[in-house]
Amino acid sequence: MNGVHYPRTVIWDYIKSTPAKEPIWLEKSSRFSDAKSDQITELSWNRACKKRGIDDPEIIKHGQDLYGGNISNFFFKAEMDLLPEMVDSIFDGFLYTCKQIVKQGEKNKTKNVTQDCGWCNFRDICFAEFTGGDIDYLLQKNYILKE
Repeated sequence: MNGVHYPRTVIWDYIKSTPAKEPIWLEKSSRFSDAKSDQITELSWNRACKKRGIDDPEIIKHGQDLYGGNISNFFFKAEMDLLPEMVDSIFDGFLYTCKQIVKQGEKNKTKNVTQDCGWCNFRDICFAEFTGGDIDYLLQKNYILKE
């Protein structure tokens, strides 16, 4: 192909739509709980420290030691075969969004899924649908269906 190489796969970054929980603050001992939890990451520990004005490097390192391995519960990469239809769909959506921003300016109401998506609490459903994920599995795992 004239020396041109095309990618065969794409790498998707998956990000859990709910943030990691912060450690529990123990009022009596004026410190964070050391309880093990896979719902806390070193980043949420750092966020909790910042909120409380804690900048002691030993305390911050303690959170990294306790919860550093949990980051994969919230962020992971997946390599998938390149599907031209998916690329075309994503690129068409990107172009549409760009055109709407130019046409509408600050009045733009185009909804898109980004890392800062704030339209509703169902970003993970949109993201799964958009990327070809298993929506039925996601609904069973993360939601309770009610009539």
